[in-house]
Amino acid sequence: VKVATGLDRAALEQLAAELPRAKELTAGKTIVKVVCVPGKLVNIVVK
Repeated sequence: VKVATGLDRAALEQLAAELPRAKELTAGKTIVKVVCVPGKLVNIVVK
């Protein structure tokens, strides 16, 4: 996914959580942690 540069951590986490594939994979699960490295990645850890 490509996003604008300069987005803060909260905006990146929100964008990642709203992606259809992310919603599909996290449905019915508890989000334990969100790892965000601005300019690199957003990782959603679920249980």
